[in-house]
Amino acid sequence: AASRSSLMVAARRQYQLHMALFFVVLLASLVSPASAIHLRQQGNQADVDGPAGRTNQVFVFKTYGEYTDWKMTLLERYAEQLEGTPFSLSILRDVSTLLEEGSYESDGSVAKDVVSLKSGRTIPSCEVTWGAAIKEWGEATFAGLSPFGGGRTIPGKGVHNQYEALWWKHCRPADHPPEFAWFVEDDAYFAGNVFKFLQSFSENSEDLISSSFRIAGPHWWNFGSFNRSLASHSLESSLKDPDSASDDLDSPLPSLDAGSPLSGFSSSDSAASAYLETQRGARLRSRRSSAPTRLRLFRADEPGLVNNVSPLPPLSLFPCGDGSEDQAGLIFRQDMVERYSSRMMELLLTSLSNEVLAPGEAFLSTLCASDQHCTMHDWAPVAQRRDAAAASPFNVHSPSSRFSSPYFSYSSSSSSSSSSSSSPPSSTSTSYYSLSLSWASPLWCWGGFLQHRQCRADFQDRWIHPVKAKHASAMKC
Repeated sequence: AASRSSLMVAARRQYQLHMALFFVVLLASLVSPASAIHLRQQGNQADVDGPAGRTNQVFVFKTYGEYTDWKMTLLERYAEQLEGTPFSLSILRDVSTLLEEGSYESDGSVAKDVVSLKSGRTIPSCEVTWGAAIKEWGEATFAGLSPFGGGRTIPGKGVHNQYEALWWKHCRPADHPPEFAWFVEDDAYFAGNVFKFLQSFSENSEDLISSSFRIAGPHWWNFGSFNRSLASHSLESSLKDPDSASDDLDSPLPSLDAGSPLSGFSSSDSAASAYLETQRGARLRSRRSSAPTRLRLFRADEPGLVNNVSPLPPLSLFPCGDGSEDQAGLIFRQDMVERYSSRMMELLLTSLSNEVLAPGEAFLSTLCASDQHCTMHDWAPVAQRRDAAAASPFNVHSPSSRFSSPYFSYSSSSSSSSSSSSSPPSSTSTSYYSLSLSWASPLWCWGGFLQHRQCRADFQDRWIHPVKAKHASAMKC
């Protein structure tokens, strides 16, 4: 009897164990894939969120026109790489040309849509038009300017920041407003897992993170497009031609002698020098205005403009330079991949309400520098990229000593970022990477040809631009 009782107890325990396992399997089958990802990562959330634990960030894919096979491939790639991370994925699409061609129906307002991928994932999309921007901020804001992209751009007059502002105002997640938003153009490509790049800035709280900041002065070919947005309209004619003075500049010019605040300027910089002298009290002594209504000009050696680059190099510094050597002017950067803070976005909205807008490469960065609280960081300093190119084993030119740049230095006083937080992985056997701290590949400019170099070691874990592709297999190695 005792033996029979023991057998019954053992059988009952075995049955209970089997039932428990059955319910565990049943429960697991009911959990959604997204929830399953969350459960798998919950025990190691520090690896996902990073040290700062920022979870309200958005990665915005900027595009226009039709969705090509290549664009859909990029979206699948980003969706897979960012799934289960603190970064949500969104699309910002300019459909102006489609509307004009009759292949898109819209009343001209901002529209929300959802894009379905082959993988079954869905991505929210914000559909914007040139007409929607004019409706939002009025025709005067866009006078003399043109939409950027789709073959409608007037050279030197193309603008696109109004579309980011429309996304922020109408399409950002309402239930969990993002603290930061990355905006990435559709012809930029990251040769690796883009989460590595995004996560490296998790401790960085700068308002504008972009690449290759420089000074664009009166000799920059597109400087005239900013005249209407500068703080003093009386200098428009002078800044177009820095060798002449306007009627408003007939007073004696500031001294250019050694020890002067403007020492180092040549006599040909008279207009810029006079303008900067009138701004020094407001800009250097009281720093910046708390709510700028117009853009200002800056000296290259003015401290605190970009937290990890000082002084700012001229546009003549390669790679991707244009030859101008001005030491004062607008703050220029390469804007294909950049991050905006919520404060930067609100500053942009205020600027548009004040009818201040200019071409993208120097607009937001100069706007940020004109504000008292706005801060900037360079994820690919141009001098650093030149160092890396000179040291690269792929350099076809004759070997030379490493270029020692006076334009690149990390700020030791910055509490919001550090060199280690903005450096790409460097685990490789080649000496090139020990010298390169840049996230930019050898092809990071507005023009140039990739020529099947994307599989080379010096392109890995780096951004490439431009990638003008249409087919899904364009970047396969």
